[in-house]
Amino acid sequence: MARVAAAGTASGTAAATAAAWTPEQSPTLAAAAAERDALAAQVRVEQKRAIPDIGVSLGVRRFAWSSERAATVGVTASIPLFDRNRSGVDAARERANGAALRVEAARLDAVASHRAALAQATASEQRLQAAEEGETAALEAYRLGRIGYEAGKTPLLELLSIRRALADAQALTIDTRLARVRALAALSLAEGRLVFGEAP
Repeated sequence: MARVAAAGTASGTAAATAAAWTPEQSPTLAAAAAERDALAAQVRVEQKRAIPDIGVSLGVRRFAWSSERAATVGVTASIPLFDRNRSGVDAARERANGAALRVEAARLDAVASHRAALAQATASEQRLQAAEEGETAALEAYRLGRIGYEAGKTPLLELLSIRRALADAQALTIDTRLARVRALAALSLAEGRLVFGEAP
């Protein structure tokens, strides 16, 4: 019965972490959002290329025929009259729009992956609970069979059959525990957490 209670506690923990999860915690969604932000910044860079570029230079000039010097000041201006970098801005905007669509696709994919992993984890916990209950029943049947055999009421072949059923139930419990561990690991990865641990 203690094993069944432990399985219920684990199920509650998985449900609690799943309830607190949001799609923004997905690593795939975070990467897509970072790409979207970088491409949005690239749009602003392309827009600023159409702004006139004004430069000022200062210097000192020495005349060859005398020892006199003169200060020089230069002003340069690059004014884009015919090319306002519209093609560069449009291309950057298209890339930014594509990145925004990829963010939404990543969000939907993260939600779908999380729901599938949560369903697998819940099913594996229910299978484990059923297997542990079956193992408990098989263990009780074996205990009663041994009492009957020692009292001379149960034949040896029947006791061996009960013992084999207990071994099968124990093997099934081990297999369902491994399946539950795999399902919880998949759920942790879908939530962007360390497997069986908290995110740093």
